[in-house]
Formats: sequence, structure tokens, C-alpha cells
Amino acid sequence: MNNRQLIDAFKAKFQLSHDLDVAEVLEVARPVISDWISGRRPMPVPKKFRLLQLIEFPNTAQFASLFVDPTELAQMVLQDRKAIARLKKAQEHSNRKRA
Repeated sequence: MNNRQLIDAFKAKFQLSHDLDVAEVLEVARPVISDWISGRRPMPVPKKFRLLQLIEFPNTAQFASLFVDPTELAQMVLQDRKAIARLKKAQEHSNRKRA
């Protein structure tokens, strides 16, 4: 799975429309996401495993433990889930204001 596919799978799973949403969840600048997608910059392994874990890619936890601290990964994924919830809530609020 390349970076574009991973980011698209993440956006689809959480019904996010923009790469900017991914940047907000992962706490990186929007251009960083573009660089990952285009291959100008490699996606850091911990961030890649966070995305894989969030989309529930098979065996992620098993392989992640070879590269990143499992406790730290679990904490970051929990933080990501909270960021996704905040983002979705803000989007819903914005949509209600427009209606």
C-alpha cells in the first residue's frame, strides 16, 4: 500500500474529505501530506503505523512492535481517535450553521 492509498483509506474510513483533515489529525502541515503522497518526502514509520492501525489493517500491531514502542503507538492512536472525533464534531457544527 503506497502513501496515497493509505491516506485515501484513512479518509474513507473516517469520512474525511480533505488531505488537510489528515494533516490536522497527524499534527503536520498540509504540504507534508502532499510531500508524502508525491514521494518527495518519506512518511515517518511511526505515522505510517498509526494510520495502518486506525484503518485496522491486518496484523499492524504485530509488525508495528518491531519498529515502534507498542505503548507509545497505542497512546498516539488514542490521541488520533480523539482528534478525529473533534474534527468530525467541528464539521457537523459547521454544516448545521450552513443549513
